[in-house]
Amino acid sequence: MPSTPRDTVDEFLDHALQVFPTLDPEVEAAVDRIAHLNKRLKRLTETGASRFGLNYGEFKVVVKLRQVAGEALSPGALAEMLALSTGAMTNRLDRLEEAGFIARERDPDDRRGVVVRLTDAGRTAADGAVAEIAATEQRLLSALTPKDQRTLNELLRSLMLASEEGPSVPG
Repeated sequence: MPSTPRDTVDEFLDHALQVFPTLDPEVEAAVDRIAHLNKRLKRLTETGASRFGLNYGEFKVVVKLRQVAGEALSPGALAEMLALSTGAMTNRLDRLEEAGFIARERDPDDRRGVVVRLTDAGRTAADGAVAEIAATEQRLLSALTPKDQRTLNELLRSLMLASEEGPSVPG
């Protein structure tokens, strides 16, 4: 009977369980695999975005703008949606504007305000990066059958819902 292939998490747990024998190996394996995959997916996103002149944070900004009606938002609304400080948002917007991916314009509804609008170059970069990153993600997930992908999504949704309710803290 062939053995199940082992990954880096299996190797890590072999050693971790010797030091921390009370850990639940299934829980630790799942959490570590999610964390490792998250890091790898972020690197894949960074690589795909960089081919279009964007870093990871800038990619998130242009994609958010691409998703909203009129492709324009206030800097404050963008910062809130992306859970960034206004200072961090200003830095990203400065770099994006310098690269020609966004334009800052007067807010037509509030002459004291500013809106950030995606330019044609920003739209092209967002669309190209999203297409490339999606193709990479699809190649990665092709390791699973469509049925397994649906099952994985159901399981991950359950974990997301539990985490959105807040972690249970022992009393």
